[in-house]
Amino acid sequence: MTVYDPQGFYLFGINVLLNILFGLTLQYYPLRRFLRVRPRTAVLLNAGLIVLCAGIFFVFPPLLSSAGVSQIAATVMYIALFIPLAFCLLKGCAPQNLFASTYVWCLSLFVLGVGNWLEFRFGDLLLPGTGAVALLARLILIPIFLPLGVRTLEKMFKAWSGNESNPFWRVVWLIPAAMFAITMLSANAWTLTDANSIIFLLTRILSVSALMTCVAMMTGIMSREREMATARMREEMLDTVTRAQDKSHVKILSEWEAATVARQDARTAVEKILNHTRADGHAEISCLLLERMEGLELTAPLRLCENEAVNALAAHYSVIACEEGIEVSCRLDIPKQAGRVRNVDLSRIVGNMLENAVEACRRMDRGARSIRLKSMLRDDMLVLVMDNSFDGNVEELPDGRYVSRKRESGVATGLSSIQALADRYDGTALFEPEGRVFKTSVRLDMSGFLSGT
Repeated sequence: MTVYDPQGFYLFGINVLLNILFGLTLQYYPLRRFLRVRPRTAVLLNAGLIVLCAGIFFVFPPLLSSAGVSQIAATVMYIALFIPLAFCLLKGCAPQNLFASTYVWCLSLFVLGVGNWLEFRFGDLLLPGTGAVALLARLILIPIFLPLGVRTLEKMFKAWSGNESNPFWRVVWLIPAAMFAITMLSANAWTLTDANSIIFLLTRILSVSALMTCVAMMTGIMSREREMATARMREEMLDTVTRAQDKSHVKILSEWEAATVARQDARTAVEKILNHTRADGHAEISCLLLERMEGLELTAPLRLCENEAVNALAAHYSVIACEEGIEVSCRLDIPKQAGRVRNVDLSRIVGNMLENAVEACRRMDRGARSIRLKSMLRDDMLVLVMDNSFDGNVEELPDGRYVSRKRESGVATGLSSIQALADRYDGTALFEPEGRVFKTSVRLDMSGFLSGT
C-alpha cells in the first residue's frame, strides 16, 4: 500500500464527507415530497454509497493525498453515484432535480473555494501544514449556506406550478451549470497562487451571488404567474356562479311579473263583470264578485320597496323563510332607480344576501332563526344592512375570504360577488360574525356614472 500521512488522510476524508452530506441535503430535502420510497429507505441507500466511497478511498489512499485530489475524487464520485441515485428515487421532477444538482455543484464550489482560499492565505500563519483552517471554514460556512440553500430551493419549488413539461424548466438548469463552469474556468480550480488568489475568491463570490439573484428573480416570476393563474380561476368560478344566480333571479322576476299581470287581468275581468251585474241588478252575483276581488287584493304581492327587481327578490325569499319558520323583517327604502346602480346589480346583492341568510338559518340545529334586512339612503349612498342568525361556525381564509360549506370550491362565492359589486360602485362590503349573528353591511355610491357602460 502507498505510504500516506494519516493526519492528512483523515482530515481530507472529513472534508469529503462534509461536502457529500452538504450536497445530499440540498439534493433531497427541497424535493422530498417527490420521493418514490420512504425517507428512511433513501437515507439508507445514500449511506450505503457513502460507505462504498469510504472503501474506495481506503483502497486507494492517494485519492486523499491532498485537498485538490480529494475534491476532484469526491466530485467524480458524487456525479457518478449519488446523482443517478437521486434521479431514480425522485419521481416526476427530473428538470427540478437537474436544477438542484447543478445548484449543489455551484454552491459547494463556493464553500470549498472560500475554505481553500482561507487556508492558502492564513493556514501557514495559524495552523501550518494541517489544513485545519480550510476544515474550520467549512464547518462555519456549511451551517450558514445549507439552510440558506434549502430555503431558496424550497421557495422556488413551492412557486413552481407543477407542470414538468413547462419549457421553463427544460433550460433553467443551465443557469447554475453556467455559473459552475464560469467559476471553474475563470481561475485555477484547485491550485492557488499569489497571482490568481484574488480572482479565485472573486469568481466564487460573484458566481454564487449571481446564482442567488437569478433564483430569487425566477421565484418571483413563478409566484406572480401562479397568483395570476389563481386569480383567473377565481374570476372564472365567480363568473360561473354569477351567471347561475342571474338565471335564478331572472326566473324569480319573470314569475313575479307573470303573477302580477295575471292578477291585474283577473281584477279587470272581475270589474267588468261587476259593472254588468250591478247594471242588471244581480245583487248575489255582485256580492260573490266583491268577495273575489277582496281575495285578489289579499293575494297581491308584498310591497317592500319601490324598486321592482329588489321587491320581487325580497318578497320571494321572505315567503321561503316564513314557510320554513324563519322570522323575517324587511325595511327597505330603495327607489325605482338607485342612481347609477343598475337594478340587475342591486338585485344580485340583495339576492345573494338573502340566499346566504336563508341557507345559514337552515343549517342551525338550535336557537331562534331570524333575518333582519334594512336599507337607508344617506346623501348619495345606498346602505344595505342585514343581520341573520347562524350556527356560529365560520372559517376564514388567510386572504380574508370566508369558506363556503355548500360549494366544492371552498370559497363563499356569494360574498365574493357582493364584494366585487360593492367595489364596482366605489363602495364597501363588510362581513362580521359576532357570536351566532352574521352581520353584513354594503355601501354603494349612487352618484356619478358607471365606468364601462
